[in-house]
Amino acid sequence: MAKTAPHRVPSAYRALPDFIRPSAAALAVAACFCSPVYANPTAPTVVNGAATFATAGNILNITNSHNAIINWGSFSIGINELTKFIQPSALSAVLNRVIGQDPSAILGALQSNGRVFLINPNGIVFGAGAQINVAGLVASTLNLSNDDFLNNRMRFTDGAGAGSVVNNGSITGGSVYLIGNAVTNNGLITSPNGEVMLAAGNSVELVNPGTPNLRVEIVAPDNEARNLGTISADAGRIGIYAGLINNSGTLNASSAVAEGGKILLKAKKDITLASTSVLDASGRGGGEIIAFADNNMHVDGTLNASAPVSGNGGFIETSGKNRVTIADTAFITTAAAQGNTGTWLIDPTDFVIAAYGGDTTGGAIAGQLATTDVVITSTGGSGFYGGSNGDILVDDSITWSSSNSLTLTAVRNVEVNQAITNSGSGGLNLYAGWDGVSSSSAPTLLAGIGNINVNQPISVGNTINMLAGGAVLIGAPVLATGASFCCGNGANAAINISGSSVTINAPVNALGGNGAGGAAGGNATITLMSSGGMAINNNVHAIGGQGGSGSGNGGRGGDGVVNAIVGGTLTIGSSGNVLGQGGNGGNAYGGTGGRGGDGKVMLSAVGGITVASGALVRGRGGRGGSGASGFSGSY
Repeated sequence: MAKTAPHRVPSAYRALPDFIRPSAAALAVAACFCSPVYANPTAPTVVNGAATFATAGNILNITNSHNAIINWGSFSIGINELTKFIQPSALSAVLNRVIGQDPSAILGALQSNGRVFLINPNGIVFGAGAQINVAGLVASTLNLSNDDFLNNRMRFTDGAGAGSVVNNGSITGGSVYLIGNAVTNNGLITSPNGEVMLAAGNSVELVNPGTPNLRVEIVAPDNEARNLGTISADAGRIGIYAGLINNSGTLNASSAVAEGGKILLKAKKDITLASTSVLDASGRGGGEIIAFADNNMHVDGTLNASAPVSGNGGFIETSGKNRVTIADTAFITTAAAQGNTGTWLIDPTDFVIAAYGGDTTGGAIAGQLATTDVVITSTGGSGFYGGSNGDILVDDSITWSSSNSLTLTAVRNVEVNQAITNSGSGGLNLYAGWDGVSSSSAPTLLAGIGNINVNQPISVGNTINMLAGGAVLIGAPVLATGASFCCGNGANAAINISGSSVTINAPVNALGGNGAGGAAGGNATITLMSSGGMAINNNVHAIGGQGGSGSGNGGRGGDGVVNAIVGGTLTIGSSGNVLGQGGNGGNAYGGTGGRGGDGKVMLSAVGGITVASGALVRGRGGRGGSGASGFSGSY
């Protein structure tokens, strides 16, 4: 056995943090570390099944039956020492319970072809040089009864005065569960295609462990789980559960050959993702990253659920029942090289996008729209801003250029107080009066609840949806522009506005993209719906794209259609100008010119239609393109 002088504490032990021990156990820990011999586990008593023990130098071999239970006087492994459990199979398990007063200091090697459970309420630390290689590991300072162990019930209790679990070493296993009053990983935990879980609480129950249906129920008012190291479960599952979660290290469930895995963080209070955080669930098909806090969530670092080779992008959720804040330096991606981009969901009580003093800046949101669709919801409740209204406020401009879309879904109001601009093809969806239960991307809206106020310009590609249970007020220009391409059809443009009342005081324009090479122009459609009254006091223009000219036939012009359906009275003021304009057909240089697009305005109002003097309502078809034929040479 390795020996050392009894008066000298090795530096590796002196560096161990105080929080691994219960508050009343400091002297016991010091006594353990200063004992004259740093040995393998001592004083075993077999209380279930069978086990034999053989010592050879610094190696302790334990051969145990399936579900053996061993009580130990102490369970530590010194530097350069090895404790090895030899079990019937990888599915076998052995429960090691420490009944003495010393924490477990695992500074050497622990190996097993089966699963190893270590229960020590005094604290468990895996030192910087520790090497753990097992089929599965459960290290807990919370109690697991013999009966629960034998019946495969993972119920850990009586943790109010328990110590902490700290890993500074290297742990490899098919599944790795670290459970304690507080849990910290500073080292490396690896579980290829398996599962790694850190759970800090006074009680923890794992339902369906080792399956995709794992559910963790935890009582953890202020218990903290921290990851400063690396946790890797290639294409597997990583979970952290606690009262408080702080991550500044790496959580890696990615895969180069399979779909990305799943990362789940769930806190009874707050989650903090530091600037050095990396959460990676990328793969051949993006995986899933969910971080859910019952109080506040702070997002920084990198969250990656992309599909860089094949498949669709994955799903990322960062939710806080109170507040979600997002740093400008955060990087979020669900991009897909060959498939569809995934979604990042942000789910707080209220959400304010502002240059200063908000939950995030417009630049932060715009930056993420380059690599993911973004959905922001507000759910109401005891909000940070005191109103608990469930509002979303755009108080800082958002400018991006991509095919990715921005969705704002509020249980109450959506306010656009600074410009929203996308020069790419990605759309914008504004929903107010959400029921908070239905899909945030296709929400059910409650009648008479939630307003949309557009106070600054909106200009995006292709599609704009503004749907409210309450009123919609357009006080600044709204423009949807279908893309025009070098070849092929022009893209369609659509604007859909709906509310209990709709008032348009600024231009609302939809422009279909132009076709090229004899292809058709894009259609432009504006649909206005109100269960009550509607007032149009400015331009509402839907203009189809021009058909492309071609060496053969010309392309058809796109249609321009305005459709208003009103449950009350429709009033078109003196400055109102409603136009459905078809695009012109493309010219032909060797065949037939393209047909002009249709122009239509369709108005329907239960309470009648009033058109003021000076107002203009018209539908106008596009001009047909010219045709030509030509000959070369003699005949």
